[in-house]
Amino acid sequence: ALLVADGVQAARAAGHAIKGFKAGGGLAALDWLVAAQADILQEKVYRLKEQEATALGAAALAAEAAGLPWHARLRAQAVGRVFKPRISAEAARRLHGDWDKFVSAQQALAKELA
Repeated sequence: ALLVADGVQAARAAGHAIKGFKAGGGLAALDWLVAAQADILQEKVYRLKEQEATALGAAALAAEAAGLPWHARLRAQAVGRVFKPRISAEAARRLHGDWDKFVSAQQALAKELA
């Protein structure tokens, strides 16, 4: 969840407007993980009903790249559950700050061991 938040933070810093988070695939079945993602992002996260949303998305991209039609119904992403942030923005910032310290410590250790 924190690694995803790092990617979102980097994309936003680069000027990309990111809004509306969707979760699909195997790990999205874990309520606690999707809830943690909503907490850390301080945004709603929509878990898709389709458990194989990732595979369908990859298939859609492959079909489009090959010039094949892709049925619109398969593009539809029905939402199964919405997760809302349960912690304050300040608590989310603290968690992310602790994560940043952990990542820095791991990077320093990797350099030391190299």
